[in-house]
Amino acid sequence: MHPIQPAQFAPLMLAPLLLTIIFLAMMVVFFFVAVAGTIFWVCMLIDCVQNEPSTGNDKIVWLLLLIFTHFIGALIYYFVRCKPRKRQLAGLPPIPSSSV
Repeated sequence: MHPIQPAQFAPLMLAPLLLTIIFLAMMVVFFFVAVAGTIFWVCMLIDCVQNEPSTGNDKIVWLLLLIFTHFIGALIYYFVRCKPRKRQLAGLPPIPSSSV
């Protein structure tokens, strides 16, 4: 049997280190994406509480949607309610809906 020479053993030692570095980088990216998503969610909750009209059940329905669906609900609220309202406040015409 031939013993493994140190030059042959070096690539085997680098593989776990490289995998650890990749794993840690992915964890850092995931952490920042999660924090950014939570901040966006909280901003949409605040917008809903402050700007949705209290008449009818619209505010309650939007709040329940935001609370139970977290980031996906915040995206839906942003594109359905928040963005058109900001366009209207800026004096821009509403986005035309495409009819099929």
